[in-house]
Amino acid sequence: MVLKCLKSVEPRKPPVCRPFCQRKIGGFRPILALVSLGRSPQHFSVGTRGGSMASEGSFTPEEISAFLETDRYNEGAIPNLEAFLDQQVDEGSHHFEANLALLKLYLVFPEKCNTARVATILRKAVAALPEPMLLQCRYLVPKAMVKNDEAIAKAIQMGKLIESGRFEQFWADGGEEFCQGMAGLRQGVNTAILGCMGRAYTEVAASQAARALNLEESELESVLKAADVETELRDGKILFLAMMRTRKHNTESTSELQSVHTLLNDLLPLAQI
Repeated sequence: MVLKCLKSVEPRKPPVCRPFCQRKIGGFRPILALVSLGRSPQHFSVGTRGGSMASEGSFTPEEISAFLETDRYNEGAIPNLEAFLDQQVDEGSHHFEANLALLKLYLVFPEKCNTARVATILRKAVAALPEPMLLQCRYLVPKAMVKNDEAIAKAIQMGKLIESGRFEQFWADGGEEFCQGMAGLRQGVNTAILGCMGRAYTEVAASQAARALNLEESELESVLKAADVETELRDGKILFLAMMRTRKHNTESTSELQSVHTLLNDLLPLAQI
């Protein structure tokens, strides 16, 4: 009886394995499929969701994010990620996930490593301070590479100067030259410095901020408007509004705790009766 039942069960069909270039992710084929067809990463366009097309030779962040979901550790992804990094340099944009993936691939495939692009990624991470992107990138750069490549060592050192609040030293050590040759890097450094200051102070004198940014005081207003930091210029001072709210909240919370502590002390004698 058992044997008869087993015979009546049809064998399961093996899963169909499609070639990678035929697979679809989120409505479009991965970028790597174009590489497999022998096309240069600088000369293709990829269909996006909704049927629109990316501009020739460029990527959208959505395309790159979908690409990384399946080919983050594929050697063939390196040319595309390098091309996307060059695009970020030209546009003044920053895609941290893609740049971090490229550093990881350089570790896995050291023969493919491009030290100039490693330095570029580090410079972009400096402009993202005080977020920890630079720290994460540094962990993926071998010490020997830092020791032997001047541009990489310079990017790391300049980042440390901003992290430690030595802003004037940053400019004295060649900060203006460091910001050249990359769209948006000077503005990014301004935002990084203001962001670091905003995590330490509720307000600073405008003259002090101008020295930290290597600017004239008359230029501060336009720089503050362009920076992605919540500030206000008032009475010769720069107010960091986010830190002011945090301090106010902490003060109110401390006051409430003190009130509760006082009440408990008043009630304690009654509880012992």
